[in-house]
Amino acid sequence: MNKWLTFKYNIDDLLNQSDAYKIKKKWQDIKKKLNGYVPNHLISFFKSIEKYKNKKINILDHGCGGGLTVFILVLNGYNNVWGVDISNTKNFMKRSAKINKILSILTKSKSKKILSYDGKKIPFRSHFFDLIFSQQVLEHVEDNLLKHYLSEEKRTLKDNGMIFHQIPHRLGPYEGHTKKWCIHWLPKNLHCFLLKKDPQSLDLVKNYLFLRWPWALKKEFKKYFIEVTNITFYRLKYDIYSSEFSLKEKLARKFLVKIFKIPYLGVYLSKLLSIFFQLEVIAKKKD
Repeated sequence: MNKWLTFKYNIDDLLNQSDAYKIKKKWQDIKKKLNGYVPNHLISFFKSIEKYKNKKINILDHGCGGGLTVFILVLNGYNNVWGVDISNTKNFMKRSAKINKILSILTKSKSKKILSYDGKKIPFRSHFFDLIFSQQVLEHVEDNLLKHYLSEEKRTLKDNGMIFHQIPHRLGPYEGHTKKWCIHWLPKNLHCFLLKKDPQSLDLVKNYLFLRWPWALKKEFKKYFIEVTNITFYRLKYDIYSSEFSLKEKLARKFLVKIFKIPYLGVYLSKLLSIFFQLEVIAKKKD
């Protein structure tokens, strides 16, 4: 079993614990198995925060979902971590309540770490976070909410703070949500027409998926932040092991990783081809 699945299963087991002693014991077991573990999809993120030697910095996971990344950060020594998400389903509320209880024990903090919000105003004071990151969220944010999403990050970020975003976009040839190749390059009405025999994907594309071109995303970030930098190429030299990828995807990635590791030429090619991979961008607060 790969480490990501091991981590997920262990966190699920942790969330089933209710006794404080058992929670602490289970967490110690997780630390022994996975101490210092960073999953493939967070390699660039952790590389970008190496400059923060003080692990007491305040971090926000903007669009935290099930809270797994919050646990990854705590596992790596960052205890001042919060997550917000617009989900208010029973499953999310039940899971977040469990996470909040467990993290209050592990981090010795009384504040709730996982919160539900309205998608417009982040429930924290201005200039609170040193670092805000968001994983595969912006492609689900409608145009009319995008300004709130980014302006709220700017408001709650400290003056010397940094944001990190990981965003699937239209230029990537393989669309991971619908598991289709290239048809998302077409106009949306034609894209939907080609998905008419796949109702689930059609509903997703119509109502919950708002893919943008990478240059359009960068333009949006520049409205609120400075030094907007694409760091996608950082992770391309690393292999992938996640169960989320098919065998064909893993083999293709292994082939590309070998090419990207070629001295000099590999660096050039990784930067050149990175535009076709999921965008990873860092930026600083705009005065």
